[in-house]
Amino acid sequence: MPNEGKLVAGAAGGALLAYLLTSARQAKASPPPAGIDQKTWDLWIALLEVTANQSRSIDELVANISDLTTTVNNLTSRLGGQTTGPDPFASARTFTTGQVICLVALTAYQLPPIPVPQNKQVIVKGLPSNGGWVWVAANQGNAQNLNVSYPLIPNEGIGLFVKNTDTIWVMAQTALDGAVFAVEQE
Repeated sequence: MPNEGKLVAGAAGGALLAYLLTSARQAKASPPPAGIDQKTWDLWIALLEVTANQSRSIDELVANISDLTTTVNNLTSRLGGQTTGPDPFASARTFTTGQVICLVALTAYQLPPIPVPQNKQVIVKGLPSNGGWVWVAANQGNAQNLNVSYPLIPNEGIGLFVKNTDTIWVMAQTALDGAVFAVEQE
């Protein structure tokens, strides 16, 4: 595409974006910008309408969840229970990451000790550069037992709800393969 064509396409894309940022009704009532045929314009309008509908649906879902939370808290309170406590969906302020490299094939290695906050999980993922699978388990013996450990192919992950990362062991079938982990921190 010549530079002029790229410039026209960029300008048309910018104009289209400006249209899409306005309401769907205004865009639907407008003719397509220069350089965009009617079918393409209609497709963009349809996508805008679907996006607007999805946004409304999400807003309604959030409102329903809020109403449900209030109802459950009221019921819990009336039954004499405690309604306050940590929000299981609250964002943590930071997170910790690390890697465990299995220096010797078929030998399990323990993740370092890092406390995991309540309602948070540790994500363990096989390194994308692994030449083979990595197995995960709750202790060294199980990690080295292919009949009970959980296999991860390269770049595959698993989320685990544990109190401390040192309860997780990984074993690689190939020396110098390993796993990466991430855990939210308060």
